[in-house]
Amino acid sequence: MAVVVAMALDAMRVPLGGVAPGIDLQWLDLAAGAALVAAMFVPGALRSRANWSTPLDGRVIAGVLVSILQVLPGSGELNGHVWLRQTIECTALFYGLTVLVRAQPGAAESLWDVAAAACVLLSVHALLGATNGVVSLRAASAAADGGWAAQSGLFKTTLFVTLLCAGRALDRGAGNGWRVIALLGATGTIIHGVTSGTGLHASMLARLDAPVHFSNVVVMLLLLSGLLKEAWGLRRKRREEVSRWRGAAVAIVALGIMGVFGGATGGSGLRALAAVVAVLLVTRGEQAAKGETVPLPEYAEQQRAA
Repeated sequence: MAVVVAMALDAMRVPLGGVAPGIDLQWLDLAAGAALVAAMFVPGALRSRANWSTPLDGRVIAGVLVSILQVLPGSGELNGHVWLRQTIECTALFYGLTVLVRAQPGAAESLWDVAAAACVLLSVHALLGATNGVVSLRAASAAADGGWAAQSGLFKTTLFVTLLCAGRALDRGAGNGWRVIALLGATGTIIHGVTSGTGLHASMLARLDAPVHFSNVVVMLLLLSGLLKEAWGLRRKRREEVSRWRGAAVAIVALGIMGVFGGATGGSGLRALAAVVAVLLVTRGEQAAKGETVPLPEYAEQQRAA
């Protein structure tokens, strides 16, 4: 939940202080750093590289290298330092949470609560903002974009978590709470999209002519393809949870579309939540590989009949 709180504080631009002239520390930086430090104190975490390894390591390293290229002179990226900062932040969050969740396998389920909390927070913000008028909501959206270094960040982030929660709500035995959250999310997504725009434009495809931006988009799509593979694999291996993993797969596809047509400007909030989902997929995938699966009732009946 610390990630959601940090996202909110950054969106509201609550100051935290500076680490150097012109470089302010953000709350998500603090949350990512705290996760990484906490992971280092997990017993045995530093004894083996295997504790930190994931199926996404190559793609993550490629993303960091491309982000470094963006800050070099002549890269053509005016905000290259922002993308590098967000990449390092999400990398620290991803590896820190992965080690922590591996140490406590039951913690993986709590990551769904992070998506739910973010969905409720963003949707309630949209509903309350709408009562104050479109101008007020647009101002709040602009403030969040400034804090997250995003374009239409509230819309993109709300859409992402809504798709996740919608998949979770379709699970067999899912409580009414998940359905309410998904409905709230859909409402919030529409409000943010109508009042502040989606930030998606076909003209963004012209930016692919820039080598560095093209490399950034390619690496992003490779990383998302790895996550999509994990989600689709879980759909088959954890049949009792098929709907949630379908929802995760749809959310990942939406991330790719928003990255290509939005110029990879989802902002730090969206990237942090994507890192949390990556941890969920990786750790759940590892658990499924160990045989921790439960078949759907109809499959169990077929097996007994056989």
